[in-house]
Amino acid sequence: MASLPSACLSRLFLNHLVRVFGLLGFLMITGALIGAVYITWQTTRKHIVDSTEAANVAITRIFLNEEWDRIAPLLPPAGLQDPGLLKARPENAAIERIVRRFSAGTDLLKVKFYDLQGLTVYSSDPRQIGEDQSQNPGFLSARRGIPISELTHRGKFGAFDGDVHDRDLVSSYLPAKSEAGMHAVVETYTDRTSSIAQSDRAMATLALLLAPLVYVVYAGLLYVVWRADSVRREQQLVLERLGIENDKARAAAEAASKVKSEFLANMSHEIRTPLTAIIGYAQSTLAHAPSEEQRLSNLKTIVRNGEHLLSVINDILDLGKIEAGKIEVELIPTQLFSVLRDVETVSSVHAERKGIAFRVHHEFPLPERITTDPTRLKQILLNLANNAVKFTQKGGVNVSVSYLAQDGKMKFVVADSGIGMTAEQLAGLFRPFSQADASTSRRFGGSGLGLHISKQLADMLGGNIRVSSVAGRGSTFEFLVDAGHPRPDHFLAEAPQLQAGSDAAGQELVPPQLAGKLLLAEDNADNQKLIGFYVQKTGAQMTVAGNGALAVEQAMEHDYDLILMDNQMPVMDGMEATTLLRQAGFEGPIVALTASTTTREIERFTQAGCSRVLSKPVDWKLLYEALAKHLPARAPGNAGVGAAATASSTSAPDAQFRELIAKFIVGLPARMEEIRTAQARQDWPGVARAVHDIKGMGGGFGYPRLTNLAATMERAIKVKNYKVLAQHVGELESLVFEATAGTRVEAA
Repeated sequence: MASLPSACLSRLFLNHLVRVFGLLGFLMITGALIGAVYITWQTTRKHIVDSTEAANVAITRIFLNEEWDRIAPLLPPAGLQDPGLLKARPENAAIERIVRRFSAGTDLLKVKFYDLQGLTVYSSDPRQIGEDQSQNPGFLSARRGIPISELTHRGKFGAFDGDVHDRDLVSSYLPAKSEAGMHAVVETYTDRTSSIAQSDRAMATLALLLAPLVYVVYAGLLYVVWRADSVRREQQLVLERLGIENDKARAAAEAASKVKSEFLANMSHEIRTPLTAIIGYAQSTLAHAPSEEQRLSNLKTIVRNGEHLLSVINDILDLGKIEAGKIEVELIPTQLFSVLRDVETVSSVHAERKGIAFRVHHEFPLPERITTDPTRLKQILLNLANNAVKFTQKGGVNVSVSYLAQDGKMKFVVADSGIGMTAEQLAGLFRPFSQADASTSRRFGGSGLGLHISKQLADMLGGNIRVSSVAGRGSTFEFLVDAGHPRPDHFLAEAPQLQAGSDAAGQELVPPQLAGKLLLAEDNADNQKLIGFYVQKTGAQMTVAGNGALAVEQAMEHDYDLILMDNQMPVMDGMEATTLLRQAGFEGPIVALTASTTTREIERFTQAGCSRVLSKPVDWKLLYEALAKHLPARAPGNAGVGAAATASSTSAPDAQFRELIAKFIVGLPARMEEIRTAQARQDWPGVARAVHDIKGMGGGFGYPRLTNLAATMERAIKVKNYKVLAQHVGELESLVFEATAGTRVEAA
C-alpha cells in the first residue's frame, strides 16, 4: 500500500517534469545571477577603496617628507586641549594654506591631524578642531601603524571650500611616521563619486548583458530537457504500441518461416529429383551392359538432369550474392543481335519440343551495339523467354525488341498465351522463394527464384521489369534496360547476317590479306596457338617469343614489321621489354596485349613506347585492324596460306579452331587444380598467375563468363580479400564444370 502513493507521486513528477525543472531552474539561475553581480559589485568597490588607500599612504609619505618640518612647529603645544583655544589659534590658517597647496590637483576634500592622544589638532573643517577621537577604531588602527579606510556616502559634507552634497567618499586613517618615529595620525577624505558612479554603470551594463545570455543558455537547456521528455513520452508510446504490434510481428514471422520452409522443401525436391535420376542412370549404366543406343540414352538423361541441377544451384548462388550485395555487373559494348540470336537459339529449341511457336520481332531502327552486361542481359532474357515457354501449352511466345530514343533504353516485351496469373498471384510474383502458387511449382517445376533474380539484375542494369497478366489467357513481361547512349550512326534498319565463325560480339570476321613478319611475345601456349590461328588467316608470318627477354633478343636480331607484346611474362614483362627496345633504337610499331586496360595502365604502356593497347580477351576485329594498319598488304594474285585460311574461315565452324577450343577445355580442370593447390598453400601470386591466364583466354575461346569471373578474382587478390576470393573459386569451379560438360549457353 505504501508503494502506491510513491508511484503516484513519481508519475505526477514525470508528467510535469519540464514545468518543475523550468521553475526550479529559473529560481536558481536568477539567484546565481544576482549573487554574481553583487559579488562583482562589492569586489569593484573594495578595489576602489584599496587603491585609494594606497594612493593616500603614498601622498602622506610625500607630505611628511616635504611639508612636515614646516607644519610641526605650527601644531599646538602638548597639554593644550581646550577646543575654543585650539580653534582660535592663528597658526591654523598657516597650516590650512600648506595643506591646500599640497592637495591642489587631487581628489582630497578634507584633511585632519590627530595628535598621538586622539585630539583633533587640525581639520579643514574648523568646526571639528578639538574633538576627541581617542576611541575611534580608525584612529587606534593608524596609531598602531596600520592604515584603514572605508567607503561611505555623505548627503552633506564639510570640505575645503564649504559644504558639498551627495558624495561617495573614501576616508583613510593613516599613520604619519618617519625614521624618527610616529608623529601623528592623518585622516583624509577622498572624493570617489565619479569612480563609484562609473562602477555602478558598469555593473548595470554587465547585468543587462549577462542576464539575457544566461537566460538564453537556460532556455536552450530547458529545450533539451523538453526534447528529452518528448522522446521519453514517444518511447513510452512506442513501447505501448510494440505490445500491440507484437502479435502482428509474431504472425508475420510465422508466415515468413512458413514461406522459407516451403522454399526449402521445394529446393530439396528440385535438387533431389535430378540427383536421383543422375545416380540411377549412372548406376544402371555401370551395373549392366546396355546397348550402344541405351547407353547414349542414359548419358543424355544424365546430362539433361545435370544441366537442370546446375541451373538450380546457379539460381541459389545468384540469390545469395544479390542479398549480400556482392553481385557485380560489367558494362561493356555488347552486340545486341548476338545476344538475341543466342536467346532465340536456346528458347526456340524448348518451344519446338512443346510444339509451340517462338518468334522474335525487331522494331527497327535498332542499335547494333549497346553498353550493358551481356551475360546478365542474356540471363534475364533467357529467364523471361524460358518461363514463357514453360507456362505455355498451346499457341506461342512472341518477343519484340525496340529502342526508346527518348529514354535511351532498350525495350524487350515477352508475351505468351499460357496459363496467366490472377491479381493475387501477380502481387507476390517477384518475391524470392515463391512462384504463383504451390500447384504451379508441382506442375511446372522450378525454384521460384528466377524472376526475383531477374528483377534485381534489371535494376542493376538501369532498368526494370513490369508484368501484366490475365488468368487463362497469358502474360506479358516488359523489360527495360539502359542502352548506354548508342551512337546515331550505329543503328540498323534490318537484322545483320550472323554466321558461324563470327567473333564473340556477333560480327563476321573477314581477315585482311597481309604480308610481312610479326613477332608475338606471349608465354602462354594456348594463347600462342589462338593468336596464331587468327594471324595465319591473314597470310602474315608470325614468330613466337616465350618471354620479354627473348622478344628483345629476337627483335634486335631480325627485322619485324610489328611486335605483339603480352605484358605478364616470366623473366621480363612486356612493359620492361618495350622500354628496352625503344632505348635500343627499335622504331617499329609495338601493340600491347593486356588483361588490365585501366586508364592508368594504358598511360604506362604508352609512356613505355607502345603504339597501341589491345585488351584481353582479344577482340579479333580490333586485332585485324591493328595488323592491317601496320603490316603491308599482300600483292594481288599472291594467294598462299592466307587465301586458303580465308576460305576455310567461312566453314562453320573451323576445324582448327574447334581443336583449339577442345584443347583449352581439356586443360581447364588442370588449371582449376593448380588454383586449388596454390590457394591451399596460400600462394596468392600463384593463384593470380593461373587466374590471369584464364582471364586472358576465356573470352578468346568464347567463354566470356570465365573472363569476367577471373577479372573479379584478380581484383580480390589485389586488395587481399581472400574470403571473397574463396567464394569466387567455387564459382569458377562451377563454370569449369559447365564448360567441360558442354552445358554453357554462349557459343564458341
